[in-house]
Amino acid sequence: MMRRYVMPLFAGNAVALGSVGFSYFMYSRLLTAQEFGAYAAALAVGNLGLLVLDGGTRTSIIKHPADLTREEEGALLNFMLAFSALLLLAVVLGQNAVGHFYPAARAQTQFVAAFAAVYLVTYPWIGLSTAAIERSLAYSRIAWIESIGIVLERAAPVIFIMFGHLRLGAFVVGLALGRALRIIMLSRIHRISFTRNTGTSSRVVRSLLKEGLWFQAGGAASLIRDNLHVIIVGPLFGALWVGYYAWALQLCMLASQIFVQISARVSLSVTARSTQFSERWSTVAQQLAMLTAITAPILTAVIILAPNVDRMFFANKWHAAVLLLPLLCARMIPGIACAPVGALLLVERGAGRYAMALWIWTALEAAAAYGSVKLLGPFGLAVSYALAAWFGVFVFAKGFGSLAPALFSRICQIVFGRPALWLSAAVAGTFIVCTDLVGRSAQGWIASLCAASLAAVYWADSAIRTALRGGTA
Repeated sequence: MMRRYVMPLFAGNAVALGSVGFSYFMYSRLLTAQEFGAYAAALAVGNLGLLVLDGGTRTSIIKHPADLTREEEGALLNFMLAFSALLLLAVVLGQNAVGHFYPAARAQTQFVAAFAAVYLVTYPWIGLSTAAIERSLAYSRIAWIESIGIVLERAAPVIFIMFGHLRLGAFVVGLALGRALRIIMLSRIHRISFTRNTGTSSRVVRSLLKEGLWFQAGGAASLIRDNLHVIIVGPLFGALWVGYYAWALQLCMLASQIFVQISARVSLSVTARSTQFSERWSTVAQQLAMLTAITAPILTAVIILAPNVDRMFFANKWHAAVLLLPLLCARMIPGIACAPVGALLLVERGAGRYAMALWIWTALEAAAAYGSVKLLGPFGLAVSYALAAWFGVFVFAKGFGSLAPALFSRICQIVFGRPALWLSAAVAGTFIVCTDLVGRSAQGWIASLCAASLAAVYWADSAIRTALRGGTA
């Protein structure tokens, strides 16, 4: 059942993945580390604005017992547009304040504000239409609309930077084009229109927003945790190190989390329709096995290929970021477990328990990150990232109460029981050790041998073989 919904998203996002990979390569050549850091900050502020604006309503709509009426959707649209206007005012005032106290950063704050404004203006239509379509499990339609939008948002700025000399402003133009196209395409499938707020509609809106506040609280915790390099490393070591972390983390996310997030996204809708914990857990267990087997070799390929790519195409500009990659890739492994298990906790125990687990995880990880950075310097965050993500797995398992010990043990058994994980780790370790022994001059042929061996890793894992045949692991 999961495969029927996941595969269209994988197929549709292949185009988006290609455009993101291309743009990532080009931005690595065209942007300075400081500009890359400014782009990371703009994404963080934009995502924060969406988090506040959405208020968890998208997830609430997906979990709602019945489809929303046109009047109820219109009432939600009216509310989100009014709230969006208030957030836009806050962004403008914040940008002016930062520009006043830090004149040297005025150009970057203007870019961040403009980037966030595009998100805020367009999200009400995109978020509500996507939720309605996703609720009906029409993932093939969503996949292609989102993919086309991402191509414009991520790849179009390359053209504007190279030929329009816009620099950071190119990202604002590309984002506006991509988001506008999404609105047009989504409205052809499910149009959201203005309406008068009737009493019934207002009651439904209040109910969705009330539940959504818990999702919003959990999303805020995740946003903080995913931007610790901006929050902790930036103030202590400057924009240069924010840029290094942003570059390395984006590469890791490109290699792994796009598959994890697609699977977790489908998992939320599918598990919400199941009625028994055993059915829900069976779905999650299959996801854990498949995702671990898929992503471990890809992460190893990143570790192997990145040093040579940096030397050949970027003149070692990202050498410091490349050194972070093994630890940041290691962080992605527990992240594989956290996404589907978190969705299971949300459906099984409710939004309140889910949000509380996210905040506990974030507090533990933020404390570990700060201590590591103070002790080890800017590299300390990578060390903390690699280890502290397991807090999330434990905290999510703890959220199930008496089931926690057995559940945490089972999760670890599934993740560490995949042959693809251990074989990939062996290949990565061989590459790192051999490179240290023979020097960087021989790094190219060592990387070629190690990368070639990864093809056998996929066939060695039964989860991949059965998934390709359409079965279950």
